[in-house]
Amino acid sequence: MSLAANIRKSVAAAMDGIGDVKEQVEYVENGAATYDPTTGTYTQAASTHVIRAMVDTFGRASLARQSANETRSEHSGELSVLISAKGLKFTPDTGGEIIRKSERYKVSEVIFGLAGSSYRLIVERKG
Repeated sequence: MSLAANIRKSVAAAMDGIGDVKEQVEYVENGAATYDPTTGTYTQAASTHVIRAMVDTFGRASLARQSANETRSEHSGELSVLISAKGLKFTPDTGGEIIRKSERYKVSEVIFGLAGSSYRLIVERKG
């Protein structure tokens, strides 16, 4: 077994082992929008995937070094969503959305884990 395969297996096992920490969220994979000139309407196909993820507030600065003018993630609505790549039937991208507790979040950044083992999505509250 290759090193990359061992890393993916280990990360998946670790994330499976913390099952009670993860919560159920939905990932919405948005397709391309189309415009119908006869009706004047836009339509966009979407696929929804139910996944288990670790969700936490996201901040780019440590509290000790935070400037007085900086907005903390708890107030901005940014979240970090960590998911295992094992068994995913889609590849997360910045065109997607997360639905958590009936609130919609736009994926603003996707960070790929070591050896393709996981994805960390940085999401911002919509609206």
